[in-house]
Amino acid sequence: MIEDHLNRELSRRLKDENLRKTVEVTQLTVLDIRDLERYKHRLEQGENTLHQFVNCRSIRDPTYRSDFGSVISDYLPAKHREAVQNECLNKVFERVNKLFFETGL
Repeated sequence: MIEDHLNRELSRRLKDENLRKTVEVTQLTVLDIRDLERYKHRLEQGENTLHQFVNCRSIRDPTYRSDFGSVISDYLPAKHREAVQNECLNKVFERVNKLFFETGL
């Protein structure tokens, strides 16, 4: 993974350099264009913020061994997906209700 390589390189370069005594750099979060495009609608609709995505990743996968998209989809599910599923389920119940209970069968 490129993220792992970049983190090792950053650590190597910062090893002899101190930014400040109170500052510690632990991991980089690298987002590729595909991840940003995948979650663009969630950001635009206000479901989540980029800050929430990055925090979710750092809390759920502190060693950064999993793919960013996998972590987000596992631990920060989309709200709109649940709404769409509920809407589909309600339509099925309505059809069943009409078919079996309103027709007099």
